[in-house]
Amino acid sequence: MQYSDELLKKLEHELNGFKEYVKENGVDFAIDKAYELTVKQEIIDCLIYDNSFSKEQINSLLKCDNILEECYDEWLKSDGNLREKLNFVVDDRINYIIDDYSRDDEKTQFDYTISDKTEEIPVGHIKFNDHEVIMYFSEKELLRDYIDAVNNSGINSVQVHINKSKDKPRHGLSFSIKEEQYNQYGAEYTKEQYENDYNKSLIKKKNKEVR
Repeated sequence: MQYSDELLKKLEHELNGFKEYVKENGVDFAIDKAYELTVKQEIIDCLIYDNSFSKEQINSLLKCDNILEECYDEWLKSDGNLREKLNFVVDDRINYIIDDYSRDDEKTQFDYTISDKTEEIPVGHIKFNDHEVIMYFSEKELLRDYIDAVNNSGINSVQVHINKSKDKPRHGLSFSIKEEQYNQYGAEYTKEQYENDYNKSLIKKKNKEVR
């Protein structure tokens, strides 16, 4: 994973600026701000290890004055304390920043219908911790069994794979799976987030094709 030196420098500059601000206001103030400092460092780690940005997305982020501040404010609104949830919150804010500072000329039509038809080839599969793999030929049946599995055994007990193609992107199934995963951590996942994530994946794919 390659990151723009400018983006890393910007994040470090934001964090160092906050540290200097804290130092200037004395020990008591520093104690009050210790949590914020820890979370902001964690946010940088999320961005470094859990995300991959295209050049266009990095340029959009560089236009934002306070990436860490925006992500931290979003984190406070989430009322959570799990690293996984922090990843979700950071992702959410980064998607918003990218969307706010860039223009996407390619418009994708999103159909969130979940089909109950039985198809000739598998729509996807579920893999359980005991290594059992079940193939599904119906979107509705796959979604039903996935939700049942994570509710009964936990989100880490199963893995799901969806077979997508240009003709069958399966937006409804993909969104519903992602929404259930967020629900398991007490977080919300919206169609707007899904569409941002999908458009980001298209940009990454185009960049790989160019290389």
